[in-house]
Amino acid sequence: MARIDKYIGADMRLNTFDEAAAYLRAVSAFFDGHTEAEWHKLTTDVLCQDQDGTWRRHRDLKLAVPFTLTTGDEPKVSEALLWATPIT
Repeated sequence: MARIDKYIGADMRLNTFDEAAAYLRAVSAFFDGHTEAEWHKLTTDVLCQDQDGTWRRHRDLKLAVPFTLTTGDEPKVSEALLWATPIT
């Protein structure tokens, strides 16, 4: 959760598709084993190109608000609950 908190609400802008793809690979390094075609698809799914040509995230940056409101051990407890919940 702490790792996600560092970038989920950042209004990052990247100048080229290659920069955008490199950024996505860096923040998604724990998802190893993708082919070049899969990384390309993932980049176009997660990022979009603005009218000025820069690349940014598709999602609403306000997703970060709950992360900024947590304090103390809440992120660790929430993460433990997330992974402990069985999928039915």
